[in-house]
Amino acid sequence: MSDLIYYHQGDLLIQLCRCIHIYEGLSATGKTFLPRFAEKYADAPRFIRISTKKEYDMLLKTGENLFLSEDDILFLDRFDLFVSDKAIDLLNDFEKRCVLIDYKQFIGLPFNTIRLASIKFDGKRFEVKSENII
Repeated sequence: MSDLIYYHQGDLLIQLCRCIHIYEGLSATGKTFLPRFAEKYADAPRFIRISTKKEYDMLLKTGENLFLSEDDILFLDRFDLFVSDKAIDLLNDFEKRCVLIDYKQFIGLPFNTIRLASIKFDGKRFEVKSENII
């Protein structure tokens, strides 16, 4: 298994490390639309988007039994609303998978390694890339 998920076709470019990423304080960038946009490419990595209290509760309940293939991307939208010690512990177990977290302030999150992720969407084309290790 490579440490990188790379996909480029049409208007979608994904270049992400298999680790925990933070989208810090980004608003109106298209990140919520990204999983639906990726679905139009049948061979693109699958995004599993968690964004509601019910979905977060289910994630914590199923925990380590959540099926993630090596190319799936777990996207935790609005994580700052639902963060908990149990969620942090669970995500540390996923550190060899690609996890994207929408969180307004990453300072103080006790993950082993966090990278920033950049997302660019111009209304037509998406670019999602790993940036520096924090």
